[in-house]
Amino acid sequence: MDEQVIQTKKPRAKYELVVIAVLLVAAIVVAFGIYTKRDRLGKSTIMISELSSLRSAVQTYKTMNKANPPSLEALTKLNYSFEPGQPAQPYLNKANVGKAGAVIDPFGNPYKYDANTGWVMSSSNGYEKW
Repeated sequence: MDEQVIQTKKPRAKYELVVIAVLLVAAIVVAFGIYTKRDRLGKSTIMISELSSLRSAVQTYKTMNKANPPSLEALTKLNYSFEPGQPAQPYLNKANVGKAGAVIDPFGNPYKYDANTGWVMSSSNGYEKW
C-alpha cells in the first residue's frame, strides 16, 4: 500500500511579513529619491539652456535697439531682422510662457528680469544666483 504524505504549508510568521513590508517600503523610498534627484537634475540642465537663450535674446535686443528690453514678455512678442527685406524673427522663441504672460522656468516659477541692467535670473529656490 502506498502511503501518501500530505504536506501542509506553515503560515508565515508575523516577523517575516514585517520584514517584507519594511523592505518594500525601503525600495519605494529609494526609487522615489532617485527619481526626484534625476528630475531636479534634468530641470537644472534645462534652466541653464533657457537662461542662456534669454540672456542672448536680451543682448540681441540691446544690440538692435541700443537699450535693454522693457520685459522678458516683450521679447516673446517683438520681432527683428538684420537687414530690410529679410523675414522677421522673434527675439525669443520657444519660451515657456505662463497664463499671466510671464516667462516660466522649468520649476514653474517666473524668471526675474532687471530692465536697468538687462540681467535675467531664476526665482526658484536655490537657483537665484545662476
